[in-house]
Amino acid sequence: MLTVRDIQAAQRRTIIEFQHDSSCGALRSDLNIPSSQDRALPRTTVQILLPEDVVVLQTLIVRSTAIGDGIKDYHADIALCEEFASWPVNGGHDGTEFFSALPADTLPKGVVGYTSTIIDERRGTAVTTQRIFLRFTRNGQLGQMWISVANPSKSAADLRPQDLIDAALKQAGASLDSTALDGA
Repeated sequence: MLTVRDIQAAQRRTIIEFQHDSSCGALRSDLNIPSSQDRALPRTTVQILLPEDVVVLQTLIVRSTAIGDGIKDYHADIALCEEFASWPVNGGHDGTEFFSALPADTLPKGVVGYTSTIIDERRGTAVTTQRIFLRFTRNGQLGQMWISVANPSKSAADLRPQDLIDAALKQAGASLDSTALDGA
């Protein structure tokens, strides 16, 4: 898992229960299903706080229960969410979510991701989250990793989740499975 030393200006690291932040039903389902089959290392999420309330989340799922076509499923569901482009959050009570896929040419092969901006005009708040999904190999077994960076603004943070892939894989003792999207 990423540490405070892995991210410049990081202030604090904690283990948290992962909570989805997208209102797109397909992704909400994806983010709630996978769990780890490894009893020693259950599905784990670290939260790293940075200045100006920027938050980095990394979720590690070793021997995932949804490993088969997991990344392909994320890819398809991101495309589905992108078709809608925007929708009301919580029936419109909590604002509007604007959604787009991260361009493939900004990501390593086999990695997918998206940008979500939730704007609540009533409260005068906005949060932009960029999240990537990747499959990795570790000790001959497949796993999944999700990395996100949330910025309390209408724009993405300067730090991108794809900038953290190498450090996250190194800390996990894993390597990127670039074949995760083959045939997708």
